[in-house]
Amino acid sequence: MAEKIIKTVYEEFLTDDELLHEDKVLLAKARKALNTSYAPYSHFQVSCTLLLEDNSIIEGTNQENAVLSLGLCAEQNALSTYASYHREIPIVSMAITAHHNSKILDAPVSPCGACREVIREFEDRQGNPIRMILQAMTGPVWIFNGIESLLPFPFKRDQIGA
Repeated sequence: MAEKIIKTVYEEFLTDDELLHEDKVLLAKARKALNTSYAPYSHFQVSCTLLLEDNSIIEGTNQENAVLSLGLCAEQNALSTYASYHREIPIVSMAITAHHNSKILDAPVSPCGACREVIREFEDRQGNPIRMILQAMTGPVWIFNGIESLLPFPFKRDQIGA
């Protein structure tokens, strides 16, 4: 019996020149926010910016801790800020970028598995997908029209009776 292979296809694979103006702005803010990342152990800085429906932007960066499991991912940091102060305004887009102090990242960095689940929950809460724009400091840009492209089989609240 042949196994079915599930492939995730990039919904858009672009260069900087092909980006929409608002995508360029969101990525630029993400790059600038990398300065507030705290990554003294991994030297791997990650930033996430959220564009809300009212055009406001929320930033989040990773914050490491000597006890690695106590660190915060940039995506969860940005989404927590959003939930605390702006949850009534839908999230339109999310830009994620990363930088490593000792090596060049030439491909986009995608959210970790835990962040994918958290993003999926936020999409569920607002009833709409969040457009995702991923790029390292340079190089190609991957754009997805929601987390489902990165997380095809999410854990859902109805599985726990919620």
